[in-house]
Amino acid sequence: MGKRIHGIRFSFDNGLVSGISYNGTDVFISDDDKHNFNFGKDSALVINTIESSDLQDKTLYRFPKLNLPRIKVDLIKEKYNVSVTRNKDNADFWVISTNYIKNMCQYSWGALYTKEAVLESLSKTEAAFDNSVIDGFKEYLNKSVSDNDFIRFNTYWGYNNIPSFVDHLPDASVRNHYYMSEKDYSEITELVMSDKLILDTNVVEITSEELHVMTKEDYISCRKMISSNDSENLALALETISNCNLDKSYDYITLLYYFHYHRLKEAKNWNSVNVKALRQALTDFIPYNNNSNYGHFFESYLKALIKNNKFTEFAFKQCAQYVFHNVIKKSMGMSEESVFKINPDAIQLNPKYIDSLKTETFVFRNEIEDAVISL
Repeated sequence: MGKRIHGIRFSFDNGLVSGISYNGTDVFISDDDKHNFNFGKDSALVINTIESSDLQDKTLYRFPKLNLPRIKVDLIKEKYNVSVTRNKDNADFWVISTNYIKNMCQYSWGALYTKEAVLESLSKTEAAFDNSVIDGFKEYLNKSVSDNDFIRFNTYWGYNNIPSFVDHLPDASVRNHYYMSEKDYSEITELVMSDKLILDTNVVEITSEELHVMTKEDYISCRKMISSNDSENLALALETISNCNLDKSYDYITLLYYFHYHRLKEAKNWNSVNVKALRQALTDFIPYNNNSNYGHFFESYLKALIKNNKFTEFAFKQCAQYVFHNVIKKSMGMSEESVFKINPDAIQLNPKYIDSLKTETFVFRNEIEDAVISL
């Protein structure tokens, strides 16, 4: 059974909490990571993570709204003797997508607090409550809210109605989150009770093990095709990226995807199943803007690599070149006639991130210098 979210609303009179209404309960599904599900310990759904060996001789049931291309299903059928059934009772694994779950959920930006945090704040701020409501509030918390549940205050804290109780609350346990009403949750009992759930992205990762590893030549070729004015070349580049081994080509693929995101969106195959699977895997690499004149644009990309444990020497030096030509030189108006002279090698890695750096890849700066300058 998932964690409950108890909705509570305060009303005020003369600066005191004079009324408390209890707005029923919802069911917590997942917290939010850039509008992606995070199926952690608090989630109502148990999602398994499998390896390629777990697929051997297994049967899959496919739920709707999967980003799982047929070509990749055929790969696992051939290599692991996997079969697909239309009867989920006969399946070893149920393949589901976050899109399918998301369509059943509601989304909230509201903060969620633990019962323990609310009781602790209340013990310090009873004077903020009218005597007529304090005992009932305590009784509700102690009898109706379990220790593992969340509490959401459905009250707008205006300038004149922020009780000291709120000031004493610690940081929220969860901010943005997905949830379901009790009624909707009751209709997905089979999913909640199942121990067979795996994500389509997990299957895509396994199929990627058999895909082509992008090379230096592939990277340069894709850059040229993306930068051309030919729509066929653009679509071909995107299809090439989508059909490469993401794990072993991560820096090449994400460099192409992040720094050419708005151009790639114009490709005619942007909404193909194959490309949608790639997009689902690279949600951390959607740029918030396309302004390459600011250092934050490049910093965000490198932070996303670090988050995914894919920070390479190549990616750092590539971005350092981008920053030198698109931020430093442009902001200073530097040219061959400038009084100032700055060495690109002066851009160094913060020692704080050395442990995150992967050094297996190599750099081919001279071969991409022109492309870097024209970003």
